[in-house]
Amino acid sequence: MVNIKVEKAAGERMFEDQYNDQMEAEILRLENEKCMIEAGHRAVREIVSRKHWIFDLDGTLTVAVHDFKAIREALAIPADADILGHLDALPPEESALLHRKLDSIERDLSEKTAPASGARELLSLLAQDGCKIGILTRNTHEIARLTLALTGLEEFFPEPSFIIGRCEAAPKPDPQGALHLASLWGVPPEEIVVTGDYLYDLLCGRSIGAATIHVDPVGEFRWSEFADLRVTSLNEVALMRQELDLLHVSQV
Repeated sequence: MVNIKVEKAAGERMFEDQYNDQMEAEILRLENEKCMIEAGHRAVREIVSRKHWIFDLDGTLTVAVHDFKAIREALAIPADADILGHLDALPPEESALLHRKLDSIERDLSEKTAPASGARELLSLLAQDGCKIGILTRNTHEIARLTLALTGLEEFFPEPSFIIGRCEAAPKPDPQGALHLASLWGVPPEEIVVTGDYLYDLLCGRSIGAATIHVDPVGEFRWSEFADLRVTSLNEVALMRQELDLLHVSQV
């Protein structure tokens, strides 16, 4: 009888020890998870609070209207070829002719677009905070400025040299344009945020060590591995920035 009681007590202690070990492991897991979430929040706040921003234009600051399949067909470009890369590889006369045709297509498209959701709100907040704001686009400088004028966003880009098109620098994903803006602003590339809706924007940002924001209205985030922050609209970034501004005010 005594042995049974001893065995029962030993079994209870073993169960209690196992339970305590499991509870300690669960508490440790939750604490680690909390630390990771807090670290993630700090990283997001650090990105959103930066003072130097490079935006893609079409599909990022404006609603996406480009039908690249149709553009390739109109210019007789293979379906899997990069449009600009293909045109630049053609004989000079043919390349110039098709570039003019591409310019005409993109000029027409600029009249069909509109500001992307949250674009005006985010740009307003950045401008109010004295941030440097630039555009790096695979479009031309002239059509980029036309698009800004037609969408009512030109007021946020009063300095023409902060708008880099495909004639001012090698097209993205080449980082030349982004590095040029960093030089104009006198800051290390690591202090910049590059925001865009396509792989080339993210690769460009990553290649210079900048933070990257992937904008995808559909929420698929096909290139999430190259993004530090993923949003379905610039409204999300504007709200984050606004919350930071309110936090700074409350701490003054």
